[in-house]
Amino acid sequence: MKANVITPYFIDDQPRDMILILPGGAYGWTSDREAIPVAKRWNQASCHAAVFYYRNQRLLYPALIDEAYSLIDRFREDPRIRRIYLCGFSAGGHFALMLLQRKPSWFAGGILCYPVVSADVNLWNERSFINLLGKNRPFEHLEEVSLEKHVPEEMCPLFVWHTLDDESVKVGNSLVLIEAVRAKNASIEAHIFPKGRHGLSLATEETPFIDSDPMVFAQENAHVSQWFEMAVSWIRSRPSS
Repeated sequence: MKANVITPYFIDDQPRDMILILPGGAYGWTSDREAIPVAKRWNQASCHAAVFYYRNQRLLYPALIDEAYSLIDRFREDPRIRRIYLCGFSAGGHFALMLLQRKPSWFAGGILCYPVVSADVNLWNERSFINLLGKNRPFEHLEEVSLEKHVPEEMCPLFVWHTLDDESVKVGNSLVLIEAVRAKNASIEAHIFPKGRHGLSLATEETPFIDSDPMVFAQENAHVSQWFEMAVSWIRSRPSS
């Protein structure tokens, strides 16, 4: 079995911000559409990038968290890395948020794209929580991974986006997170787009669904593709120290 691994995409040897990408996949796999194409776009924005393949070995919570911190801790020692931002999609957004909440001082911020957040049965993506916790999940673990309930006082800045008609991960996940972060007086920028299927990734020709024509996909989702430049501007607006 392949090990879980962080695969880097450095532009050069200069110290730069690093965007660590956590693809979606309902905690069952890591989506290719939310991996290398996203890393390449961050490279084009003058950031180092890396993809965290965290489901090669499907560890359950909390072992998954412990392994992630061990891998990231070694990664942080690279002199080419100035600040680390986590960029998570769907269940990868949930994983990113868990990591951010438990060690906010390790990260400059988080970019959460249509994230799974809540284990509330009215909002949850059940498959993600089954894959994360196992079928015989302890109730206390379900509470621990309902992340709107665990925003720390020192939460690092967040950038969040979602679409209103997402049927797989309801927009309510992002809405409850926004309210929870605001209640802690922490920083959050949020963008809710009026329409768009779940899993749009970059929403460009580089990341169409398998059943979509790339050009048609890009045209239909051009309004959502703005999220990337918005996120770049958000990072550039952050103080460097």
